[in-house]
Amino acid sequence: MRAENWKKEESEIEGWPVTITSYTIGKSSITEIATTSSGANVARCVADTPEASREDAFSAAMRRLLRTRRLPAMVGG
Repeated sequence: MRAENWKKEESEIEGWPVTITSYTIGKSSITEIATTSSGANVARCVADTPEASREDAFSAAMRRLLRTRRLPAMVGG
């Protein structure tokens, strides 16, 4: 099987720039959300419909990014 209906977009969740990738494989719809700066995967959800997959991924990403601490950058340290 191969990925179909592949779509990639940039957005922001809880102040973090993220890349949202969505596609379907067979009857499953998959949405992956990763931080743009590091490429770290924040959420990956599989569902029967693209809407359900996207909603679950956004919910998980918001919950996880809200708990992530931001440390101030040290310049010339």
